[in-house]
Order: sequence, then structure tokens, then C-alpha cells
Amino acid sequence: MKKTFIKSLTGRYKTKILTHHIDLTVKAIQVSIEETRSSVPLPKKEDKNEKELISTD
Repeated sequence: MKKTFIKSLTGRYKTKILTHHIDLTVKAIQVSIEETRSSVPLPKKEDKNEKELISTD
């Protein structure tokens, strides 16, 4: 009984570490995507909106 209990505990602990690691990698990917979006010039739709705002002024 004790051996199986210890195995189940270590298994749960390993899965927790894995899920935490996956969460961290997902966050890192999201941050990198946001950084690339900010570095990339604005899409054409947003540029059109800016031109309209300038023309109204």
C-alpha cells in the first residue's frame, strides 16, 4: 500500500511540474508574440483609421 501511495504522490507532483512548465512556456510565447506585434508596423486597417482622424482635424 505504501509503495503505490508514494508512486501516486510522485506522479501527481511530476504532472504539476509539467503543467507549470507548460504554463510558463505558453506565457513566454504570448510575450514574444506581443513583442513582435509591437515591433511590426500597424496593420492597414489601423492606418486608414488614423488617416481619417487626421483628415477630420
